[in-house]
Amino acid sequence: MTKVCIFTEKWGAGGIESFLVNILEHMDCSNLHIEIVTTTVISELFFPRLQKLHIPVHELSGKPYYFFKNHILFRKILKENQYDVIHLNVYMAVSYFYLVDAKKCGVRKRIVHSHNSALRRSVLKPLKVVSHNICKHALYGYATDFWTCSKKAADFMFPAKGRETISVKTVRNGIDIQKFSFQQEFRTMMRCKLNVADKLVIGNVGRLCNQKNQKFLIRVLACLLKKRQNAVLLLIGSGDLASIKKEAEKYGILDHIIFYGPSDNVEQLLCAMDIFAFPSKFEGFGIAALEAQSSGLPTVCSEEVPIEVDITPLFYRIGISEGSEQWSTSILSIAHRLTKRADYTRQIRESGYDILTVAKWISSEYCN
Repeated sequence: MTKVCIFTEKWGAGGIESFLVNILEHMDCSNLHIEIVTTTVISELFFPRLQKLHIPVHELSGKPYYFFKNHILFRKILKENQYDVIHLNVYMAVSYFYLVDAKKCGVRKRIVHSHNSALRRSVLKPLKVVSHNICKHALYGYATDFWTCSKKAADFMFPAKGRETISVKTVRNGIDIQKFSFQQEFRTMMRCKLNVADKLVIGNVGRLCNQKNQKFLIRVLACLLKKRQNAVLLLIGSGDLASIKKEAEKYGILDHIIFYGPSDNVEQLLCAMDIFAFPSKFEGFGIAALEAQSSGLPTVCSEEVPIEVDITPLFYRIGISEGSEQWSTSILSIAHRLTKRADYTRQIRESGYDILTVAKWISSEYCN
């Protein structure tokens, strides 16, 4: 039996958590004992699914910035459980210190998995950038395996000099393609529930924050409503709700926005949409844009979304710098061409994004 610790600094309701839970649900765990460790639980959205899999979640201090306390508690868990593998899911290289703990506690396989391509905006960002660059050069040697979801994420997390001697493996952010395929009954049900049966629904899935850039979508919607009065914006996710509502009030379009909140049935909500808009300022991958394409949605992304997500003819790329007016014009142009929902699930599967394939590969890596 191989004992695996999956670690992430924060456990919430975002794309990484969704990816990990989906992988675990499709993985053959007969020879694996898996536990999740995090410094802080932000959301318990996925807990019922983890409980069905009998996978416990260990929270350290509950505060991500309690650096020393978190590492003391983490070393205690490592010693008590004697893991064979640590799968470290990281957004910045300061998390490499958990690999130092793992090596000192005798964990033989130490995987660092990059999911990010930049740091979020904050008052402490300049300090975080310096810390990130120091750690990624000084501590990468504590990892035995290097995984990434995209080239952008690899460039951000792993030092160029170090990559001359290490092998970085791209782990595709697999999805349950069948689950995210378009279903007309879901579309009818959700559009009725949301009271948007006769609307043009522009959708977005992701944490409400500066990185995901939903404020830009507010401005896009304001431009769009001048040309198409039945347009609505469906936002799925939690985060900086007050700030985004304030932006909508500034343009007087609050009643054209549905703040749905976090959801564990995103596939049904995607069926209700007409166009998926993803103007992120940076992305390690952008799994929501892949799920949207699997649902047959025209998917309009910023230039910061990695090229790996461009899998089907449904993918459109527009620079944020082109502005909200150009985005609204492009979205309206796409809307005028909307016909029967296209099915590109086969193409996505053949591109290697089937979750069964990815889960099997990760499982074999854990046991290797």
